[in-house]
Amino acid sequence: MISNGPASASEKTILDDMMGIALRRKTIIVLTALATVVAVYVTLLFVPETYEATALLEVTLGRQNTELPAAVQKGSVYPSGVQREEINSDIQILKARESAEEVIEALGINAFRFEPPPPQTLLQRVKYVIRKTKAWAMDNVTRGMIAMGLKKELTEREKIVVLLNGALDATREADSNVIRVSMRLPSRDVAQQALAVVLKSFVDKNPHLKTTSTVIPILDAEVTADAKELQDLQAERGQIMQQGGLSSVDRQRIELLQRLHKVYYERDDKKSQLAAAEARLGELTTYPIRLSMRDEIDQTNVQISGLRAGVAQDETNAEAINKTLSVLNSAADRLELVNLRIDAATKRFSLDTSHRDAAQVDQALDAGKILNVSVISDVGASPEPVSPNKLRFLGIGAAGGLVLGIVLATLLEWGDDRIRGKDHIARASRLPYFGEFQLGPIADPDASNPSPVRSPRAPPPRTPVS
Repeated sequence: MISNGPASASEKTILDDMMGIALRRKTIIVLTALATVVAVYVTLLFVPETYEATALLEVTLGRQNTELPAAVQKGSVYPSGVQREEINSDIQILKARESAEEVIEALGINAFRFEPPPPQTLLQRVKYVIRKTKAWAMDNVTRGMIAMGLKKELTEREKIVVLLNGALDATREADSNVIRVSMRLPSRDVAQQALAVVLKSFVDKNPHLKTTSTVIPILDAEVTADAKELQDLQAERGQIMQQGGLSSVDRQRIELLQRLHKVYYERDDKKSQLAAAEARLGELTTYPIRLSMRDEIDQTNVQISGLRAGVAQDETNAEAINKTLSVLNSAADRLELVNLRIDAATKRFSLDTSHRDAAQVDQALDAGKILNVSVISDVGASPEPVSPNKLRFLGIGAAGGLVLGIVLATLLEWGDDRIRGKDHIARASRLPYFGEFQLGPIADPDASNPSPVRSPRAPPPRTPVS
């Protein structure tokens, strides 16, 4: 009988071969999968659990984004929503190293040693010993790497800072203005307390980071300098007025000018009288002096002497008045310059004081208005650990064990040279396959009744015919 054996053999796919291998090596595949699941389960018993504390922050428009300065009289603001850069800045502030430092300061170093409780059961004792052994081995490996210069030795505080930096995470929720902050630690309570410290520090720090609080000390220094300069100028003005004998410059100048004009007028009048007296004396001395004229000449000489003395005194008085007037004018010029400087210093002092007061008012308002980050979901943590996810790892272990069993079965199958059926013969010999037949009974010449000769241990073989 002729069959289409070669065609059937050529039509078999790799899936058919794999199904055949799976059926023949099902014991190995099942045992490998079960062994992998058991190994994963046992490993999970000694993996430390990690708890996650989370909180949600909402970033909104702050006062600095929606209000104009008080000095602006006209204008408008068109808020465009919370900027992506502002949210990213808040995330970077949350993840800064200072957050870990503040957590350590608040909770202390002992809170992060995570010592397991004393074991009670046999399984707990085994887990305790294995974890201690693992920690001891890791410490020795770390010391060896430090000794070889492959790793830097850290203090306990620095190790905790590294742990907190890796445990703290802050991400933006999709395209919203909500920031999700999380803290993953082996202890649920410590994770919640640490995240609460981070949020409190961030909320307290946020107004100071987003205000110009550093301007106030600068303005205070300027106001102090202006006040000192104004005080010095006023002292200089008082000294000038004291040295110059100034009380009212304009009034004093008018009085001195009036006195000077009066002295000049009297001097000129005396000079006129002196000229008249000298002319009279010349007339008297032109003619022979008579006894009756001597008294008049003497009187004229006395008058001339008096007038000359009066003119000299008037000259002296005028010179003194001019000197006093010159000193007054010089002091007045200096006083005017000082007054101009005092006016400028007063205006500058007033302007700086108003700026300082406005900045102080803004800072007081900022403490209540500029905080554009609010906690919309307080710190919370699930009672179940987030890592390791035992069911997930067991599922992955089962799938991985199944794949590993199939790979092992395939390797064993490739190392097996036994021929299993007509397909193997067809592929191995590449000869056409015509079918198979059953050997019939063989006649026994010594027996009266012919009967088939068969092996007592196995049925007669089927001999393929090629």
